Amino acid sequence: MSKGQDPRFDLDAFNCPNCGAFAHQWWYRIGAGGDVITARLRGKPAVAAPLLGKKMRYGETVAARDNAYAVRCMYCQSESVWIGGRMILPEGGTGERADPEMPEGVRAVYEEARTIAQKSPRAAAALLRLSVEMLCRELCKVPQGKQVELNEMIKALKEKGRVKGATVEALEMVRVVGNDVVHAGRIDLEEDGSLLEGLFGCVNKVVDDAIGEPKRQESLLQKIPEEERKKMKTK
Repeated sequence: MSKGQDPRFDLDAFNCPNCGAFAHQWWYRIGAGGDVITARLRGKPAVAAPLLGKKMRYGETVAARDNAYAVRCMYCQSESVWIGGRMILPEGGTGERADPEMPEGVRAVYEEARTIAQKSPRAAAALLRLSVEMLCRELCKVPQGKQVELNEMIKALKEKGRVKGATVEALEMVRVVGNDVVHAGRIDLEEDGSLLEGLFGCVNKVVDDAIGEPKRQESLLQKIPEEERKKMKTK
């Protein structure tokens, strides 16, 4: 099985956001002494060299700061830029890839959140909340046009045993953060990029626990002869 790991802050190996290869990533702190790095969006990958004050692949200048890093892929020698735990260059694709079992409509909203996460973490969080609401409507089989609050759907899924424990917490985290960025604004997603990144993981967890795991269980059950399955159901 081939390796796969979405880019994540401070991992030393993941799938490069530039070439897509799973490779070792070399992290460089962007210096605190006023140094800057300049880059252009298109062009051939830069050769391996000290990065401070050198040209990179992208089209912006990033001021030096304690929480800014440049990351070089040891396979293609191209770079990504991270600030506050969040990848800002290259653009697009922040957060985990959608779970294969994610329903099509939910996936479209989820992928939109990934696309805009670097430019607007608040908007991405709001879209993740929407994706969870759409997912819960599907799991609860809510008729089209009927209005049901998200917290009510989460409660119903919990009572039916469709979600439990950590999966309920995952739903609640996406709901609470999504509500906050739209209304209260007390949660700062710019300060720590790992929170938004974790919300993508929460949505995937719900999909896997509520849809993926039951499918795998049913597939395994079908491998058992019918007579034996009947005995299991009568116990």
